[in-house]
Amino acid sequence: MRVLLSISPLFARKVALLLTLVVLGFVFLSVGGLLAVRALEGSPLQGAATEFYNAFNANREKSFPNLYSAYALLLCSFLLGLISLARRTDGARYVAHWALLGVVFLYLSVDEALVIHEKLISPLQSALGTDGFLRNAWVIPGAVAVLVLGLAYLRFVLDLPAGIRSLFVIAGAVYVGGALGMEMVDGYYQSVFGDTLGQELLTNTEEALEMLGVVVFVYALLMYLSLRAEKIEVMPDPPAGGPRGGSGTG
Repeated sequence: MRVLLSISPLFARKVALLLTLVVLGFVFLSVGGLLAVRALEGSPLQGAATEFYNAFNANREKSFPNLYSAYALLLCSFLLGLISLARRTDGARYVAHWALLGVVFLYLSVDEALVIHEKLISPLQSALGTDGFLRNAWVIPGAVAVLVLGLAYLRFVLDLPAGIRSLFVIAGAVYVGGALGMEMVDGYYQSVFGDTLGQELLTNTEEALEMLGVVVFVYALLMYLSLRAEKIEVMPDPPAGGPRGGSGTG
């Protein structure tokens, strides 16, 4: 038994455009809800505005943007697993790298759904006594994990086709810039000014960057699949069977 998939660059672009529009819509609704809550404070409509904002707050557990982010990361994990299976079929290099990256994104999906890293902030902050840029103390182990993963995957990234490599770097820079960079800026701002409108806008910016980074990564993975072969063979026939899909390194 075998499963053949055919993914075109046009399909990859359409998916990326759709996801980008979804992300921009969520950002608009999240920021709009935030501003509505502030503008309607003390009015009879404040309760309704708060409920709306809670539903679309990009930084709130079980909100629509939060659930979208979890599923988008899960999609990345699925695509990485698909690539790993396809690479194993044609005997290419870096099968384990693709598979491990799929596991990483599976964890990120679970973390996003359950907001695990947010629950580590208070215990780590109490244990380490951090403030300012390190107020959200989970960024310390997060930065270490990113550094280790970056070093472990340096050769892997360098061996990717040039266009895909650029997309991987852009996706990583945007996602990590949001998840770690903006989180540190947010921590510093919160230390100085407290929980203000500005701080909540920074949080929305952080989530927007994370979601956009994932969109770029989904696009990169789909483009990679489209470049590897016209048809991707995921479940090959027995050794005496038919043609194998794809070839090459990466």
